[in-house]
Amino acid sequence: MRIFVKNYIKISLYNVIFMCFSIYFLKIFFISMFKFLFKLFASITFIFFIFYQNLNAQQVEIQSRGVEKDHFVSIKSHKITLDEKLPYMFSQLSEYKIVIKDQKEKTDYYMAIYDEVGRELITNYDHKSKKYVHQVFFNCPATKTYYMRFEKKQH
Repeated sequence: MRIFVKNYIKISLYNVIFMCFSIYFLKIFFISMFKFLFKLFASITFIFFIFYQNLNAQQVEIQSRGVEKDHFVSIKSHKITLDEKLPYMFSQLSEYKIVIKDQKEKTDYYMAIYDEVGRELITNYDHKSKKYVHQVFFNCPATKTYYMRFEKKQH
């Protein structure tokens, strides 16, 4: 009986020590797993934020209608880059519709078309409603390179 009690106490002591180490290592495991998951979540959030900005980047689409056509056809799409002049070759006797994509009736961008000397030919500012509209129509006076410029509107 004595041997049994001694062995039982030994086994119980080993069990207690094993349990303590198990709890300690489980605690370390869960803390490190939590840190890992937190860093992973933060990284994914950061990457999503970066890609979301690019997905949300505004586009300008240039549509053309020739003399005899009754509808506009999309011919080019550009990502809007602020404070840079975007060159584009427009053709005489064509009407163009320049559309700032993903916008409703108004936009947060000021857009203007300039000739090669820098004269402003058309803007998206509507003087009647005192708002910036999302599309403009441009009747090209001559075949040459014109420049489009975009600026973020200040609220």
